[in-house]
Amino acid sequence: SASGCVGQLWTGDDSVSNVSVTNGRYAWFDLTAGPVSYGPSDGSEGAVHAGSFPRVRAAHRRRPDQLAVAIAGLLRRASNHLLAPPAAHAVAPKVWRETTVKIVRVTDMPRGNDGRVPPLGIREIESALRKAAAMRVGKVGGDDDDAAVHVTETEVGVGSCSLCVAAMHRALKATARSSDPGSNPGPGGVTDTYAGAEEDGEGGRVLNLDVGRPAGGTHREFVDAAELRYWLSAFRARIADEIEMDLGDRYNGDDGDGRRVIPVFLFDLARTEALLLEPGRDSVAAFLDMVVAVRTRSPSQISSTIQCQDLPVLTEPADVHRALLGAVLTSGWGVAPTRLTWSESRGSVARDDAFDVGNSPFGALSPVGRRGGLSFAASDAAKRHAILAIVQDARVRAARVLTALKGARDGQGAMTGGAGLEFDGRWASMSRKHERALAAEAMHDHARARHFAMSANVDLEALTKLALDAAGKLEARLECFEEAKGSEGLVWRVLSAFAVFVAAYFKGKDAFGRWWNVKVAKQF
Repeated sequence: SASGCVGQLWTGDDSVSNVSVTNGRYAWFDLTAGPVSYGPSDGSEGAVHAGSFPRVRAAHRRRPDQLAVAIAGLLRRASNHLLAPPAAHAVAPKVWRETTVKIVRVTDMPRGNDGRVPPLGIREIESALRKAAAMRVGKVGGDDDDAAVHVTETEVGVGSCSLCVAAMHRALKATARSSDPGSNPGPGGVTDTYAGAEEDGEGGRVLNLDVGRPAGGTHREFVDAAELRYWLSAFRARIADEIEMDLGDRYNGDDGDGRRVIPVFLFDLARTEALLLEPGRDSVAAFLDMVVAVRTRSPSQISSTIQCQDLPVLTEPADVHRALLGAVLTSGWGVAPTRLTWSESRGSVARDDAFDVGNSPFGALSPVGRRGGLSFAASDAAKRHAILAIVQDARVRAARVLTALKGARDGQGAMTGGAGLEFDGRWASMSRKHERALAAEAMHDHARARHFAMSANVDLEALTKLALDAAGKLEARLECFEEAKGSEGLVWRVLSAFAVFVAAYFKGKDAFGRWWNVKVAKQF
């Protein structure tokens, strides 16, 4: 986490209320403050400078219309990042009975870093996730309480999870910068080396952190986040057996009983040197199927990639609370970092660090505390992605039903008049409910949107049944047609054979009579 950076933006908390629109859904921009500067240190895409926000000056009192275009542009940027942000990835189109975030804290000493570093804040993370998942109803359509969200923490020693240690050793790497003038460094004087488990010559494997360490240079260790996730995913079932914990399915986290498990592998190491994840140089990384994190006792460090007011930002690798909350939101609910949006002109993701300050769970510039609060933008995004996933999945399945009917020979004729009318009615009802779901979601009425989306699935199931019944009747009709066609062919073959026999009989009879008259009768 970081100490935070003061900017010109603040978004409201997703506070709990009894109405569908919360009091915390607001954002304000201070156009009289500044100028401010923060973001990437190299001034690349996303960096905020003096001209990033419109600034109100004394001359605008006489001509306020001169700010209209600039304010309209700012409102468009805010809408893209706060009201309609992109999804980090597609979420499962399913309403889970319960979601459990299981933090597996792998320690190399008893109790790890408890009492020596800031706590994880389990209860605050759980409170924030519950607000993000809650649809806040007014009991629409008989819906009761929303799916529960629980966060658990389990300490596992390195001796009890050998596969966790193996995955860490495979992902642990190092970079070295040699100061020896006779050495052959790579580009920029940096030599990349890799540390990991190696043979010790006696049939065993040891962790070698001295691979390529220069005698007169610098040496920095890091963890390849993608490789660590790969090995943890490959070992997931065996790790679950080893630590005696249900980590859910490898692909969607389903435990087989309608409950979802989001595993978080936190390596809590008793070392004073920072150990960050690459790329990104952060303590936590989110993936589709899990979250990986590393926590050490490293003191505050100066970030070389982020600046605030043209000064380096102090980061605390030992405090992973904010980063952990943001990573779980990304992994489980597809919430993208606030600084990212989709650019229609470029056809790719665009970055704007102006929205990384304030009450955001993402980014090294956010001063998110431990009150369990969450910005309305992140909370709305979590609910929106779940509802849109249900609608999108229903439309894909409906398209398959139409494709199946279109591809079937005489598929429309296989339906009776009553079935055809029911099919048209069900289709119209499903389409209307999808429209109502999207309209309700646009008004942030998440409970009503989910009610219509789930109700449309009932119509889709009825449509699928009608299509299957029609396909069954069509298949039976084709079988009867083939049988009738086969019987007709058999009759014709029998008649043809009989006709040939009769013709041969009479022809043979005539030939025999002539032979008898010529050869036999003349002798008498």
